[in-house]
Amino acid sequence: MWEANAKRSALGIRQEELDFHLSRYGTLVTQCSFLCGFSFESIVHLDVPPGTPSALTSWFFASLALCVMCAVYTVVCGSCLIVLGHQLALLGADGGSLEEAVVHMRKRRVSLFGAGFAALFFLLSAGAALAWIKMGPVALFVSVGFAVTAFITMSSVTSMFCSLANKPLVTGATKFYTPDGYFDLAHIQPNVGHRELLASTKGGAEVV
Repeated sequence: MWEANAKRSALGIRQEELDFHLSRYGTLVTQCSFLCGFSFESIVHLDVPPGTPSALTSWFFASLALCVMCAVYTVVCGSCLIVLGHQLALLGADGGSLEEAVVHMRKRRVSLFGAGFAALFFLLSAGAALAWIKMGPVALFVSVGFAVTAFITMSSVTSMFCSLANKPLVTGATKFYTPDGYFDLAHIQPNVGHRELLASTKGGAEVV
């Protein structure tokens, strides 16, 4: 009973870590799906006025295209990671499948969140280009506003990462020390090797 309860508690902690990653990636995928749809819609339906310099046109559409690429990468890879990671954690035949799913989700967080923030940056870049294309006298003011917004966003994210995310973190692994090294409680298999204890006695002697 102690082994079963210990394994249940260890798996519960690991499950909370898995749910934490699933929630984060789900939020990121939702936001990037909006960015992807908005950018693609702008590419298809937004017309550039005649006589617009080719440099501004290239800046605008290139920024939108890069935004779509980064957002699509985040949505597709994030969705696959959520589905496959959850599947492995719940249905994996190996005893360490839950731990393996959590490790994969933890390894992908930098690339996925980096692509998501890149999509946001390119959307702001497209907004600055659009200001020069369509807003006339206030184009400089609006483009400077977009640049300031991008700078403040990047500075805030960097500050939060250095203050919060770039710290040593514990994992959901619950281990205890044995003479042979550390052992993960989630790998305990209760009653393995104890079938003989349940065997009937023979000749008055207990078989162990």
